[in-house]
Amino acid sequence: MDRSGPTIPKRGRASTSEHRHTFQALPAPDPSCEMIVTIPIRNEGAGVIASLQALERQLELDGSLLDPARYEILALINNTTDCSFEVAREFARSHPDLRLHIAETTFQPDDAHVGTARRTLMDAAAERFRELARPRGIIAATDADTTVSTNWSAAMIQAIDEGADAVGGRILFQRSQIQELPQSIRLPYLRDVGYRFLATELTARLDPRPNDPWPHHFQNFGASMAVTARMYERAGRMPVQSSLEDVAFFERLERAGARIRRPMDVRVYTSSRLEGKTTFGLAVQLREWQQQSDAGIPRLVPGAAAVARRAVARRLLRAIWQGYAGSEHLPNAARLLGVAPRSITDVVEAATTFGALWQDATLLADQDHSGLGVVPIEEAIRDLRLRLASLRSEESRLSAADARRDPAGSARSASPADGGDFQRSGTRQSDGHRRRSARIPLFPAASAPGAAGLED
Repeated sequence: MDRSGPTIPKRGRASTSEHRHTFQALPAPDPSCEMIVTIPIRNEGAGVIASLQALERQLELDGSLLDPARYEILALINNTTDCSFEVAREFARSHPDLRLHIAETTFQPDDAHVGTARRTLMDAAAERFRELARPRGIIAATDADTTVSTNWSAAMIQAIDEGADAVGGRILFQRSQIQELPQSIRLPYLRDVGYRFLATELTARLDPRPNDPWPHHFQNFGASMAVTARMYERAGRMPVQSSLEDVAFFERLERAGARIRRPMDVRVYTSSRLEGKTTFGLAVQLREWQQQSDAGIPRLVPGAAAVARRAVARRLLRAIWQGYAGSEHLPNAARLLGVAPRSITDVVEAATTFGALWQDATLLADQDHSGLGVVPIEEAIRDLRLRLASLRSEESRLSAADARRDPAGSARSASPADGGDFQRSGTRQSDGHRRRSARIPLFPAASAPGAAGLED
């Protein structure tokens, strides 16, 4: 496990007071604390008030007030040159019932980035849950330019209570923000969201996973995420890097075998500013799309056929990993991914979790860009809609047929379980929606009609 990184400031107090430079002398967490929200803050000024207000007004899923003892907030203000610390301090003083702990520090230039701040905060949260002997305590993260929805905390807690090890929350713009974007940014943004949702749905229908049931979204970013304290340690903690630290962290989680959920009801609203504070993030992505649009450069993405092939390959590899299928099916998986059979065999033999297996398999596939099947995003959206319309119609027909044959809804045939595991599992599950996953052959032979249909 990588334990390298910057020196971590000691914990600090700020429910009704605050500490500059360190998290020192922080009182013990409330025994009822289930979630610790972490917020890195740098030069947000008065803008941080909206973020803190949203966290102060959290509700249960039934609309009642969420007990403030069930969560606390760690805010780290680093390398700031404005009034962020004073603004946060005044907010803490005027909301004494909110368990808001604030610290300020200055990292060395090489460490003065969001990766260091998140690592510092999440390590502090993990230590507090160790004090409570609560390995399933929830370490959550958001950003200072982001406002969480009123039931964000409750929805996070529910997802973890239902068995998830980590949660990726939906990150949105307000409708007014979208309307205010220049057309050269707004259209690429909306196309990207539409494409990713369609590709996510197709993948979910071809390779349904009980631990992340459809409908779900596609995002795993620091503005809205959570992980259990135990899984945070198991995955090797937050990577210390200047940008995309959240993406790298979710890659670690997948390799560690985490059960990751992306529920639609875990939502935040973030800034649509075009000048960000990282070397690559949403602001940079928006500007890149604008430049491509202005230059008339088409956006190329994997087409519907490529998305379908990869989904079926993942389903097949999971079946092999969990013992539902033998190694004789590895050539089919290799063909779907466009890699050499020997290479995929080596990946399977070396993997310790299915998440590690799938990451290494897709890395092999992505090295040969000819297998990605990229097309203009408009074409991909059109083809995904057509495929999904056919799948939805077929699933509806099969569901009706199943209901007529089995009105009592008895258990159906078993199919591979989710890949969120620490080791190989032989546990089979009876799950009707998996049985009806478009009747795509689990082990498509090279000449089988089902396989050909995925490659057209």
